Amino acid sequence: MNYCQFCPASINPTEIVLENSLCSFLQNESAVSAGSGLIIPRAHTETVFDLRPEEWRATLDLLGHVKQHLDSQHHPRPQSKFSE
Repeated sequence: MNYCQFCPASINPTEIVLENSLCSFLQNESAVSAGSGLIIPRAHTETVFDLRPEEWRATLDLLGHVKQHLDSQHHPRPQSKFSE
């Protein structure tokens, strides 16, 4: 098997901020932008389009938790629909 930087054995546990049974949200110190991170499915698939429906649901569910976490940590300002 080829090396996968996102396999559980390859992930630094301190980078896992949130997770559920099918995916994890990772952040690291060298993030480009405050609050940026990755939601990584645990399944090995060729592309994201090969995820099963339950993996998509778990990803979307985790995304909701990530938003709550980022809102509480970074307090983003709401953007007007008409702002430039």
